[in-house]
Amino acid sequence: MEDMERRLTELRQAYEELVRLYRLTEEVGLASSIENIKETLLRYVDRLAPSINEKYLILDKDVPSEISNKWQEWEKEGLIEWIKGRGKTTIIPEDDLTYVITPLTVQSKVIGMLVVSTSACLENFNQQVLNLLDTIAHQCAVGIENIRLHKEIEDMRNFLEDLFNQLPQGILVVEMNGKIKSINRKLLELLGTE
Repeated sequence: MEDMERRLTELRQAYEELVRLYRLTEEVGLASSIENIKETLLRYVDRLAPSINEKYLILDKDVPSEISNKWQEWEKEGLIEWIKGRGKTTIIPEDDLTYVITPLTVQSKVIGMLVVSTSACLENFNQQVLNLLDTIAHQCAVGIENIRLHKEIEDMRNFLEDLFNQLPQGILVVEMNGKIKSINRKLLELLGTE
C-alpha cells in the first residue's frame, strides 16, 4: 500500500511538472520580447529548484557584473566552450557554491547560457531536473530566436518600404487578379493625390 501511495505521489508530481512545462512553452510562444522570455525562464527555474542562490541568463556575451570574474575564469579554462560543445546542462562544483550551466541552443548554435548557483546539496539536481533544464532552455532559445528573426524581418520590411517610397519613379504593384497591392509615394505625387 505504501508503495502504491509513493508511486501515486510520483505520478502526480510528474503530471504537475508536465503542466508547468506546457505553460512555460505556451508563455514563451506568446512572448513579445526577449525580456518576457527571460523572466519566464528564471521564474520557472525558481520553481524547479527552490534552493537557488542566484540565476542569470547570458545572451550575446552580455555577462552580468556579479559573475563576470567567474565567467572569465571559466572561459580561460575552456569550460564555456566545452559546455557549448557538449550541449547539455553541466554541474560545476566550486569551493562554496555549485554552478549549474545550461546552454540555450537553436539548430546547433548556442545563443546563450543559463547560469544557476546554489549552496544546496547536488541531490536537488538529479537527472530529471537536468533534463528539464535542457528542455526549458531549448524552448526559450527557440522563442528568443523567433523574436530576433521577427525583428530582422520587420527591419528589412521597413527598409525595403522606405526604399520603395524613395524611388524617383512612380511604381504601381498589381496582383494577378488586378487588385492594386502597392503604390509608392512618387506615383501618388504624379497622380496629384499626395
